[in-house]
Amino acid sequence: MLKGVKHTIIIFTFINYLYMDSTMLKNLKYQNLDKDYTSNVGQKWNDEEETLLIDELDKNIDIDTIAKNHNRTTYGINTRCKYISYKMHLQN
Repeated sequence: MLKGVKHTIIIFTFINYLYMDSTMLKNLKYQNLDKDYTSNVGQKWNDEEETLLIDELDKNIDIDTIAKNHNRTTYGINTRCKYISYKMHLQN
């Protein structure tokens, strides 16, 4: 029982984290109208893009290059890596 509660808390914490990240991005864009954000910032990831990210990580491509390839920030890449590792943890 405790294990199920623990997983539920982790999931809600992660969802809240993603929501806050999206809200913060909108606020940043509003407050910094002159700053150019990459085109995929705040956009949902699709399966193909996630697979490409994993392949790039396997090839030891640096995060800055990966971010440019995906038109995302390095923060977005790192966050997605954490999400992927979380999904892998749940599968095991």
